[in-house]
Amino acid sequence: MLECPPEPNVILPFRADDAKSVCDAFELLAVICGVLQQAARLITLMMELVN
Repeated sequence: MLECPPEPNVILPFRADDAKSVCDAFELLAVICGVLQQAARLITLMMELVN
């Protein structure tokens, strides 16, 4: 139990001296944020069905 943190934990690898690497990391971060946003929306909808 509690072997890992309860919140999403993401490591975004990038090289600070490589502009493409930084851009790729931010694109991946945008995708992750979108997934978390949709997950939160889904949980909200599910909770409305329970109430």
